Amino acid sequence: MKNGPYGLLRSMTNSDIQVMEKKTITLEVTLNEAKKIFEALGKQPFEEVYELIGKLNDQINTGYGKEGEDKEI
Repeated sequence: MKNGPYGLLRSMTNSDIQVMEKKTITLEVTLNEAKKIFEALGKQPFEEVYELIGKLNDQINTGYGKEGEDKEI
C-alpha cells in the first residue's frame, strides 16, 4: 500500500468517519491473529475498548461450534 497499512484510515475526514460508523466490514484472521488483536486491545484503556472486545468475543464464540469446528464468521 502506498501510505502503509493504515493509509486509508489516516486520510479519512470526520464526515467520512461519521458515514463509516454505520457500515460493517468482515475481517478474516487466523485464531492466532485474533489473539494478537485482543492482546493489543488489552493494552488500551478499558472504557475505550470494552464494547469492541465484547463484540469481537461474541463473533468468535458464534464462529466456533461446540466441537471446535470452523464456521464462517
